[in-house]
Amino acid sequence: MATKKTTSGKRSAKKADRQADRAQKRAERQAAKSQKKSAKAEEREQNLIEREKNKARRKAEKDRAEAKRKAEREKEKAQRKSEREKKEARRKAEREKEKTQRQSRQAKRKAKKDAELDSFVKAGPPASHKEFSQFAKFLADIGKSMVETQRMMDYVSREYNLENQDKDYVFPTVFRIPKLTAELKVALDNESSGKLNVIVASKKTTSKELNEQSIQFEIIAAPLPPEALSFKNDEDDDE
Repeated sequence: MATKKTTSGKRSAKKADRQADRAQKRAERQAAKSQKKSAKAEEREQNLIEREKNKARRKAEKDRAEAKRKAEREKEKAQRKSEREKKEARRKAEREKEKTQRQSRQAKRKAKKDAELDSFVKAGPPASHKEFSQFAKFLADIGKSMVETQRMMDYVSREYNLENQDKDYVFPTVFRIPKLTAELKVALDNESSGKLNVIVASKKTTSKELNEQSIQFEIIAAPLPPEALSFKNDEDDDE
């Protein structure tokens, strides 16, 4: 009986040992599995951290590149603006210079004309009021002279046509004065009241080497207007 109990106890002990071994192995496998799982989790976490770092690094590089491009664009924009402002400043300076030169030339010409006008006025006494009042008569005399000259030319034209009316190679001709050009030398004088006087030089006035002012006018020969022709026809009918 004692032997059977001993054998049974040994078997129980071996069984317990085997169970303990199996439990230990399960525990080891479980620990290894947990360790492996933990390692994978840690690896995943590490990979995630690395990806985040790479993502942040790429974003930082992209931001730096964008900032660099933006800075270059701003620099180019500033350079273009500076060049435009310099060109505009040069053009403005040139315009101001031209304006100053033009004003200087105008001032010189005005000063020269004023000096010449003063010299012309002081060179001799102006024409008297009576002589100046005859200016209209002077123009009328020019017109009358033109009319008289035209009458003489009409007479010559008629004589010429009568003498040559039998000649086939001579065409009828009428001589005309289309226009008469006249020129009058004067000087201009400004009064303090703002009026502008026309000074006609008298015989005692000398105008040598002076910038004389001149008035040009034309007297032309033109056809009668229709109303004048109708008035003339009415007079002929009355006669």
